[in-house]
Amino acid sequence: MKKKAIIAACVLVTLILLISSCAHRTVTAIDGYRFQWMADEGSYIATTTDASFLASFITLDPRISQRIQRASIKINGSDFTAVIEGDIPSSSFKAGMLFTSDFSKKKGETWYSDSTDSLLMASPQNDLVVATNSDYPAAEESVMNTFLPKSIDDSTAAIMASADVALYSRRPSGLPSVPLFSGGFSTAGISEILLWANGESMSMKVEFDTEKMASAFSKLLKLSYIAKLKKAGIKVDLGALKLQFSENGTQVIASGLSITQEEIRTLISSINI
Repeated sequence: MKKKAIIAACVLVTLILLISSCAHRTVTAIDGYRFQWMADEGSYIATTTDASFLASFITLDPRISQRIQRASIKINGSDFTAVIEGDIPSSSFKAGMLFTSDFSKKKGETWYSDSTDSLLMASPQNDLVVATNSDYPAAEESVMNTFLPKSIDDSTAAIMASADVALYSRRPSGLPSVPLFSGGFSTAGISEILLWANGESMSMKVEFDTEKMASAFSKLLKLSYIAKLKKAGIKVDLGALKLQFSENGTQVIASGLSITQEEIRTLISSINI
């Protein structure tokens, strides 16, 4: 249900952008990335500069793909907040709404909603569209109130922003349902998790409450990765594995893990929360 709602939102954005014939670009300076203020406990934040990596959630017309600078999504259970940043003038957004019979603005509200109130969206400023299926004012505040402390630190955000696609969660209630996490994995004791992928390489940092939990997770992760390689017919290089996995107290780090483009494109849709 949430996927259909986000797809509907982005199809609407496509319509809005296509009626805009002139280029418009206003860059609002903020100290960081907007997704840094979106995270809260239990939710997942996904961000990318290539919206095609969010194909399970977002469908964009190829003609406007070049307008997108960043797409970020917060997923919390059945609720979502989607943020699209790029060449999206607020005036064009509002004009587009005039030609969209499925959406309307109720008296006293600054956002547009569909007939069932299952999708709420607005352009709070130039170059920005916010969509949600729950509480729009709260969704917009989580994106716009950049005077509050960041919920994702700058070093973590820098890694996320430089990746093709990145996932972050604090106290996650589930892990992505990808082959690497098949069999025996649990979120028990995970205080923070970061996954990011570039090309056909994935890395992760996982922080635990105790060193014992970190050690158990690290061993299971190695075994799972070896099984994944063997299943794919890839020769296991034990020397390379030693360099790819490391433990630092309560932190587990894995780098350069082999991942296919198909797995990357389903990484976000596979979040199991």
